[in-house]
Amino acid sequence: MVIKRNPGLFPWAMTTMVDFSVGGLVFILAPVSARILGVEGRGTLAAVQLVPVLLAQFSSVGTGYSLIHFGSKHVSGIKVILRRSLYSAVAGSLVFYVIGQLVAASIALNPTEESMVRVYLFLCPLSALTAVMLDALRTLGLFVRWNVFTALRLLIWPISLLVGILQTPPSMWLIILLHLSLAAALLVILSVEIWRVFGVSSETIDEGSIDIDEVTTRKYIKFGLNSLLGTIPAAANARLDQVIMISLVAKEELGLYAVAVGWSYITVPIMRSFALVTQSLTSSKVGEAQKDYIQKVITVGAVTGVLVLVPSWALTLILWAPLYGQEYRSALASAMVMLLVSTLLQQNALLANMLRSFESPTTVSMVEFPILLVGIPLLFIALKFEPVLGATLVSLATAVTANILFMHNINKKLELSWRGTFRDLHRSGSLFPRAPWGRR
Repeated sequence: MVIKRNPGLFPWAMTTMVDFSVGGLVFILAPVSARILGVEGRGTLAAVQLVPVLLAQFSSVGTGYSLIHFGSKHVSGIKVILRRSLYSAVAGSLVFYVIGQLVAASIALNPTEESMVRVYLFLCPLSALTAVMLDALRTLGLFVRWNVFTALRLLIWPISLLVGILQTPPSMWLIILLHLSLAAALLVILSVEIWRVFGVSSETIDEGSIDIDEVTTRKYIKFGLNSLLGTIPAAANARLDQVIMISLVAKEELGLYAVAVGWSYITVPIMRSFALVTQSLTSSKVGEAQKDYIQKVITVGAVTGVLVLVPSWALTLILWAPLYGQEYRSALASAMVMLLVSTLLQQNALLANMLRSFESPTTVSMVEFPILLVGIPLLFIALKFEPVLGATLVSLATAVTANILFMHNINKKLELSWRGTFRDLHRSGSLFPRAPWGRR
């Protein structure tokens, strides 16, 4: 197997296509499920899934970042790095599973919801191991395989939701159990593929050739944990508002807010694919080449965000009433604001990846944690006056603040020069150069 560091524009295009395809299904399914469940039912679903999904994001304890960062720099030792990642993911997922079990009773409003949350927490180990294996494929430049498995992973939730809401009455238990079953099946299939790539097709992957002095286990774990410390507040800033709202506002208000947040994901595909593909490419570069590349990525990412956001606003104004009906009319303003928030969050994720690639994961934590600490009391205050729009405005304030601080730290660390960025970008060709690196 030969690695592909310079895969051309194809990975971004394919990743965007996959996200748009799955996103299109979610786009159609979101108003359908909202109407079938009603405002209160949609709020109940949000309350049940929020904590398990949130903890599942943390369960890999940042090892994916270490895998991509060090694996891109030390391809010959990627088997060692992958093994470390899997061990860490297992341990981390068990920790977050236990945490979830300890808090389940306090976040659920009745015994049925509590039971659902406890069962749903099995998503932690399933998600952690799947994420690490997907990161391994992305690190090796196997973008076709990565996109295939990513598409399957993204399809699990809409399929589970669709099957569950089509029951009479809609069954949340079925949604949860089907989600876990499909996630487990995907993990098994992905494990077979990873074994084939790293076990059978490993002629050029010599696990003994990595420089242990340069990438020690301690250094590897430290990088991952520091990255996790930045990931936790970032994810919390994106979802903690709904977790807090579970016990403070009516299910109807939570349902309205959850629908507005869900709608905002239509801005995600292009920005997300751009961030994911450029992350490994950035880590593979060093010195001035890395600095120049980061500058180009940030510039193109910002312009792309604007080009995605404006049509999304127009689409929302046109389609909101026909899709969601009168029951969700009051959530329109929040949906418009959350589109901006979602775009900013994706840009913040891109900026955070650039800092990690520059081996500055602690800087991400230093930005996200203070914002989280300030955002929580602001959210409690806002919920007392206007729960839905108040939570939306707090989300906007935290996303804008994070964006400003990320850019400040990037400029401070890299001393970027923005004059002539687009001219240089044009002269240098693509962000995704076509120099050969191997097969997809």
